[in-house]
Amino acid sequence: MKIKLLKLLKSKGFILIFILIITLPLFQDSTKIFNDKILNEKRAQTPSPTYTKDKPLSKYFSEKEKYFSDNFGFREYFIRLSNYIDVNIFNTSPNKDVVLGKDDYLYSSEELNDYNKTNTLSDEDIDKIADNLVTLQQNLEDRGINFTFAVAPNKSTIYPEYMNTSKSNPKGESNLEKLEKRIQEKSINYIDYKKLMEENKDKYDLYYKRDTHWNNVAATLAGEELIKTIGASYDLGEFTINPSDVRKEFNQGDLDDMLGLKTPGLETTCSPNIKPPMNKLPKTLVYHDSFYNAVLPMLDGLFVQRMDMHNFKAPFHSNFGQFSENTEIVVFEVVERYLTMLVDYDFNIFNDDINSLKDYNATKLNLDIKDDTNKVTSKDIAFYPYKDYYSFSSLSKEASITFDVDHKRLNYVQLEFKDVQRFEHLSLTFADANGEFKEKQMANFMINPKKTSYLIEIKEPIDITKLKLTFGSKSNVDLNLKEINIISCPDK
Repeated sequence: MKIKLLKLLKSKGFILIFILIITLPLFQDSTKIFNDKILNEKRAQTPSPTYTKDKPLSKYFSEKEKYFSDNFGFREYFIRLSNYIDVNIFNTSPNKDVVLGKDDYLYSSEELNDYNKTNTLSDEDIDKIADNLVTLQQNLEDRGINFTFAVAPNKSTIYPEYMNTSKSNPKGESNLEKLEKRIQEKSINYIDYKKLMEENKDKYDLYYKRDTHWNNVAATLAGEELIKTIGASYDLGEFTINPSDVRKEFNQGDLDDMLGLKTPGLETTCSPNIKPPMNKLPKTLVYHDSFYNAVLPMLDGLFVQRMDMHNFKAPFHSNFGQFSENTEIVVFEVVERYLTMLVDYDFNIFNDDINSLKDYNATKLNLDIKDDTNKVTSKDIAFYPYKDYYSFSSLSKEASITFDVDHKRLNYVQLEFKDVQRFEHLSLTFADANGEFKEKQMANFMINPKKTSYLIEIKEPIDITKLKLTFGSKSNVDLNLKEINIISCPDK
C-alpha cells in the first residue's frame, strides 16, 4: 500500500510540477509580482496592442501574439537558462558577436579578422592611414603641438592561446602589423602597447576573461607608458605609476552580458600606485575609445588641463578648432579592431596642401554667375559679388550651381573659401562626355570652420563636361567662395 501511495504521489507530483511550470509565466504576466527584467537587451520590447473597431481582428490577435512572445512572464529567465545550457553544456555561443574561448575566455567576434589575418586592409588603405597621421602630426607640430598615436591591442592579439581555433592565415599580416611598419618608416610618434602587454603577460593577467577590455593592471601600465611618452619633451621630474595590491575581485564582463548571462567571475585587478611628478603636463586633448576609460581618470592630477573626447562620437574634425587654444599635446588612441575606421577618418581640419599638384593642369572656373559670358546655371541661389570673393546663399533644399567645363580629365577639384563659419555638407556631381549626371560620379565632403582650402580627390577620374555644386540639401547655407579649380594630371 505504501509503495502504491508513493508511486501515486510521484506521478501526481510530476503533473503538478508541469502544470506549475506552464502556469507560472501566465501568473507573472498578469501580476508582475517578481522583477524578471534581468537581461540587457539593446532593443525596445513589443508594446501591448490596443483593439479598435477599425482594426481587423486577425491583425489584433497577430499583434497580441507578438506581444506575448516578447513579454511573457519569466521570459528572460528562460532565455538565460537556454543561454547557460548552450555555453556550458554544448559549448556554443548564442550570440554571433561573442566567441567562446578556452579556460572561460570570451572574445569579441570583431577581432576575428585581425586574429585570422584575413580580410585585412589593402596596402593602399594602410598607406592612406599612415599618410593622414603624418600630415596630422606635421600640421600640429607646425603649430607647436606634440602629437602621439596609440593602439590598444585586441585581447586575441595578446592572448591567442585561449582561442578555440587556429589562425586561418598564420603567415599573413594583420592590420596592426602592417600599420606599425609604416609608423616606423614614417617616424610617427607612437606608443607600442602591443609590445608593452606582451612583455608583461607572464607577470600579470592583463585582460578580463569575460570582457572585451584590458583590466586595471594593464590600464595602469598603459597610463605609465602614456605619461613617459608625452612627458619626454617636458621637465616633469621623477614620478611613479605602477600596479599595487594586485588581487582578484568579482567583475561582470560586457561579453558575458551579451551572452545573456549574469555570472560575475573573479578577475584580476589592482590599485594604481601613483607618485606624481613635481611639474604637470600642459593642456592636452585626448581622443580615445573605451580602452582609455580605465586609464585617464587615474592620471587626472598630472595635467594642468586635459580634455577627453571619444574619437568617433566626438571626432577630431568636429571639435579641435573649438578646444585647441593653448593646447600643447594631442593624443589619439584607438583599439586594434577599429583601425579599419581610420581609412576615411577626417583628421585634416587644416588647409589642404596643393604644392604636390603644382605640375598638374588647372582650370579656374568663373564664379560670377551673373556674367553674361559665363556658361553657368543656378537654382535657388542668392548671389552677392564682392571684390575678392563671391557669396552664395541657398534658398531651398534644391539649391545648386552648375558650371560648363571644357572637356578634360578630372583628377581633383580645389575649392578656396574666404572663410568658413560653420560645418556644412556639400557635394560635387559631374556630367560625363555625354552630358549625363550620374550618382556614382559624385564627391561628398564637409567644410569646417578655420579651414579654407579643400582638395577633393576623384577616385575614379573621368572626362567631364559639367560640374554641379550642391549646397548640402538644405536652405540657408552661406558660402564665401574665392576659387574653384578643375585639376587634371599632366599629359604624358
